Amino acid sequence: MDKENLNQKIGNRLKECRTAKNLTQKELAELSYCTPQTISYIENGKRGMSRDLAHTFSMHLEVNEDYLLCEADFKSLQEEVRCFDALRNECDVKLTNLLQILGHQIKLSFDAGQLNNPDSLIGEEVNFHFDTYSNDIRMEIENFSGCINNVHVQFDDTTISLVTFMDFLDDIFDYIEFLILHLADKEERNSYKIAISDAEETRRKETKWDSLSKEEKLNYLKKHFGDSCAYFEK
Repeated sequence: MDKENLNQKIGNRLKECRTAKNLTQKELAELSYCTPQTISYIENGKRGMSRDLAHTFSMHLEVNEDYLLCEADFKSLQEEVRCFDALRNECDVKLTNLLQILGHQIKLSFDAGQLNNPDSLIGEEVNFHFDTYSNDIRMEIENFSGCINNVHVQFDDTTISLVTFMDFLDDIFDYIEFLILHLADKEERNSYKIAISDAEETRRKETKWDSLSKEEKLNYLKKHFGDSCAYFEK
C-alpha cells in the first residue's frame, strides 16, 4: 500500500474511533495536546500519524494504537481474542462434522442431571461452544443456556475427555498448516506425492524380495546387475 492510501486508511480509522466515542475533533485535540487542524489533516489523509500521537489517541479512544496505524485488524486485544475464539470454535465444529461425514461416530456425553429438563434436547438444534482447553462446554438451546461440566467424547468405540479430543483436532490443524505452508506449490506437492509413491513401491518390492527363493533372487540379480553378481552364485 502506498503512503497516500495508507494515510487515507489511517484517517478513516481515526475518524471511526473518534465518532464512536462521541468526541469532536476539538475535544480529542484538547485531550491529546494537539491542534484540531492536526486531527483534521490526519482524518482527511493529508498527513500521516506518528507512533507517539497514535499512542496518545489510543489511550483516549480506548483502542489499540496498532489498529489506528493500520498495523492490526482489531481495535483491542479482547476483540482479537473473541474473534479468534469464535473462528476456532467454528473450525472445531466444521472439522468434527467432517470426521462424521468420513464415517466416524462422535457423540458428547455428560451428566444429564446438569440440565433442568434433559428431554428438551430431543429434536432441538443445539449450539456448542468449546471453552478454552477444558472439559467444559457452553450449550445454547431454546430452553437452556449455560455451562456443562466434565464432558467426554464418544469417538467410535473409545471414550475420551473433551481436552483429549481437542488435542486431536489440534493435531489435524497442525498437519493442515504443514500442508499449506510447505506444500503450497503444486510442483512441491507433486514431488511429495512421488516420494510417497516411491517409498510404497520400495516397501512392496522389499516385501516381495523377502518372499523369493534363493534361485529367484539370483535370477533377479543377474537380470539387473549381470556378471557382477557372480559372487553370489558361489
